[in-house]
Amino acid sequence: MLKRLLFLFILIAACQREAVPPPGPPMKEGAPPMPMTTSPTATMATSAQPQKLTGFQTPESVLYDADQDVYFVSNINGQPTAADDNGFVSRINPDTLQNDLKWIDAAKPDIILNAPKGMAILGDNLYVADLVVVRRFDRKTGQPKGEIAIPGSTFLNDLASDGKALYVTDSGLKAGANGFEPTGSDAVWKIVNDKPQKLASGSDLNRPNGVEVVDGKVWVVSFGANELYQIDKGKKT
Repeated sequence: MLKRLLFLFILIAACQREAVPPPGPPMKEGAPPMPMTTSPTATMATSAQPQKLTGFQTPESVLYDADQDVYFVSNINGQPTAADDNGFVSRINPDTLQNDLKWIDAAKPDIILNAPKGMAILGDNLYVADLVVVRRFDRKTGQPKGEIAIPGSTFLNDLASDGKALYVTDSGLKAGANGFEPTGSDAVWKIVNDKPQKLASGSDLNRPNGVEVVDGKVWVVSFGANELYQIDKGKKT
């Protein structure tokens, strides 16, 4: 909406540029110059100013819901490997900048959310990657609707959807004495009808992190090697 308004203002300004009057009759020698009138020129700021929202705690990812015109922000609120049940998801209206900071909140008795990271929308549900499970919430109310366990996973990171299935990465990490340590569970999973199946796995995936599906192809960004690669027939290409 803000972009549409900004474009409209620019269009109005462009349509109200200074008008040049048609040439008048020739002046007689010695006659004073004829007065000229011009239309006022619209002025406006050339760019929108960024607005600051506060209150987030270790914000990990942002997801836009086009149908509702809202943004979801996952907040780890602690260590990314800790099963501490204090994560939350914020819901932001981009027009009013209203921030429902703890729209989904682990402090509520019916919600479990440890270290929420990547998110995806499929149908009426918002899915959130949370350590070793993918949690499901109603995308309009935030009410919990169950979870999908990913067997053998240790650090579920990002989520994507192609409109039919979900895709989730396992970066294969755990907390160590000096930061992250590898667990060897590096993998990319596909979830169809709540049933996970492994698309690819192995150390050559280099801690798979971000994931996206474009034209039916699964693309992955690695956490450990600054790579962008495609998963095809169970292998990294």
